[in-house]
Amino acid sequence: MDIAKLAQYIDENGLLRGVALDPYGIGAIVDALDEAGIAGRDRIVGISQGWKLTGAVKTAERKLADGTLRHRGQSLMAWTVGNARVEPKGNAILVTKQASGSAKTDPRMAAFNAIALTVTKPHSSQPNIFWI
Repeated sequence: MDIAKLAQYIDENGLLRGVALDPYGIGAIVDALDEAGIAGRDRIVGISQGWKLTGAVKTAERKLADGTLRHRGQSLMAWTVGNARVEPKGNAILVTKQASGSAKTDPRMAAFNAIALTVTKPHSSQPNIFWI
């Protein structure tokens, strides 16, 4: 199932708050989402990567500590988080592919994007507990 069809399915079930993407090179994805009926700045949100994800990383740490972010025990997410390497850069922190070596980071980065989206676009009718 491609990402647009998956987003459409989630949206049809009333669970899609929005789609958070790295804003670079996403034209084809935005077009596919538009064709699936998910369009507009309120639904598709560019989340800057690199040091600009510091807030999402710190939010993830705090929410894991207070229990409002929980890990579902999925082996892929456990593996990618276990391979995370954090680099302090001034007041920011970075989690980069370079720091993680050849380890796959996509699921972890997707979680950070989702956290960034929920922090910038809160939705009062949904519970404030996140599962990754």
